[in-house]
Formats: sequence, structure tokens, C-alpha cells
Amino acid sequence: AAFAAAGLWRATMFNVVGFNLAPGLGLWSRAPLRPLALLLAAPLVLAVSRELQRRAGDPAVGARRAVAFATAALGACVFELVWPLVVHADLLPNLPVLGVFAAAGLVALPGALARRAAWARAAAWLLPALAVAELALVPGALRLARDGTRDHAQFERELLRLTRPGEPVMDMKGEAVFRRRPAYLIVETIMEEKFARGLLPDTLPEQMTRARTAVVCNYFGRAYPARTQAFVDANYLPMGWLSVAGQSLLPRPDAAPGERAFTVEVPLRYAIVTPRDRVGGWLDGTPYAGPRALARGRHVYQPAAGEDSVALVWADAVERGACPFDPERFRR
Repeated sequence: AAFAAAGLWRATMFNVVGFNLAPGLGLWSRAPLRPLALLLAAPLVLAVSRELQRRAGDPAVGARRAVAFATAALGACVFELVWPLVVHADLLPNLPVLGVFAAAGLVALPGALARRAAWARAAAWLLPALAVAELALVPGALRLARDGTRDHAQFERELLRLTRPGEPVMDMKGEAVFRRRPAYLIVETIMEEKFARGLLPDTLPEQMTRARTAVVCNYFGRAYPARTQAFVDANYLPMGWLSVAGQSLLPRPDAAPGERAFTVEVPLRYAIVTPRDRVGGWLDGTPYAGPRALARGRHVYQPAAGEDSVALVWADAVERGACPFDPERFRR
């Protein structure tokens, strides 16, 4: 009601419901009967909740225990049985709550066993033994000394060095936390499926052009939707974790001999660079004397003698230390 009163009902329904609906997605196609298991799991969760409430000495404490357990357990069941994309990291909000109840059960179990039979007293030591073994083995198995944040920290350092507040950065779903995105829709499994099926048009290139997006985040081993990835490959140069607006200027059959024709899709201020850091050619019929704003469309660069390798790069990136001929120089 609050969202509707604020005029955000349509956006709310899309973000919460409509965005997530993709027929045949994941387990919805591979295991369509899986949600029926919720009919068995839900009564079991509720039965355990009632038992927790009954065993508590204080009714108020019992009610709180029952609500906490039922909320976390039902949430985990719905996620595992109904949601089509089971990514176990999404269970993290439930695990601490369920862990509290699991710990309480493990603590109570040895005493309960010991009261029932003599052999159970020996078996009760199994749980402490397993705990000791876990403490001894898990650190080595999980490589706790490994810094799993190193790559992301390096990405954020490069991002902050290369961009300034207010400059848009294209990422998949907000990884460039210090910069605004040129597009509203994120790129993840559901959206990729919708793009691939044609349920939503891939208009990310147009939005990147409209926002004059000079920087795109790279994802090694994962690509943007096909149309967007082709746009990025044609109009951006990779430099570490980021790609910068620009392109290598190579001879083209539609240009005169010696000329380097190119097409600009993202209107920005560009610089012509060479490995020698000296440029003496002609850009669009006038001597190149430094960075200049280039509009969308076809442009021509006439290299000077000895300028074999030439690149067009977002001028701000060059001024901030980036170099397409030595990408690692910017990362050091």
C-alpha cells in the first residue's frame, strides 16, 4: 500500500514479481514436480515448531522459538523446493538462525542418549570427537589463509583510479559500488535467459551510448548478453578489470591507403596514442594536436611516418595513467 501510494506500484510488481518470472527457468523445467515436496516439508517444520513451543518452560519464550525456527526453516524449504535457481549462498540469512537450533539439539543429544542405555554413553562421545576433527581438518580444507577478496579489491582500486564520481560505469549488477550504472536492468541468470529468449530486448548498448559510458567492467569467463558483448568488443579496449572506450585503429578496406578509418559509437573526448607517446598525424583532415571531442559516426586518422600501432582511447583514461599498449602499467 505504501509503494502504491507513492506511485511505485508498477515498479514494485516488476522488481519483486515480474522480473523473476521466466517460464521453464532452471528447475522449473528440469524438475517441475519439485515444489510438491513442500507439502511434506511444511507440516514437518510446523510440527517441530509446535514441539519447541511445548517444551519451553515459558510460553512467551516458546512462542518466540517457534516463530524463529518456522521462519528460517520454511524460508529454506521454499528456496530449495520452489525457487528454480538454487544458489546455496542465498541461504546465508537462514543459516545462523537454524544453526542456533542445531547447536541446541547437539548439546542436548548426548545427555538424552546417556539416559537411555549404557552403550549410548559411549556413543555420546562421538559428537565431541567429530567437533574436534572438524576444528582440525576444516582450516586446511577451506584454505582459511587464502585472501578471497584480492581480485575484487584490485578491481575497486582500478575503478577508483580510472573514474570519478558522476561518471557512469557499466557493470552487471552493481559491482562498481562507487559509480552509477547507465542502465536500470541488471545482468544475471534470469535476465540473461530473457535476453536469450527474446522476452526482453537487449537495449544496453543504446543506454550506454546515451549515458556516454566510458568504462565497462570485465568479467573473465563470463560475458554480457550477446549484443552488448559485441558492442563492448567493438568500442572498448580491455585494461585489467576494466575496459575503456576506444579501439585499435587498423587499416580498413573502406579507407584510402594509409588511412585508419573508424566509427565512434560513444561520443566522448578521445585521444590518439601510440607506443612512443608521440602523435603527429592528421585527424579528420586537421593536424592532431591533442584530445578532442568526437561525435558519433565515421572518422579518419592519417598516421604520421612510423606510426604503425595506433589506438583511440578515452582521453580522461590516458590523462589518468591508462595505456592500451601496456595495460599492466595502470594496474601497478
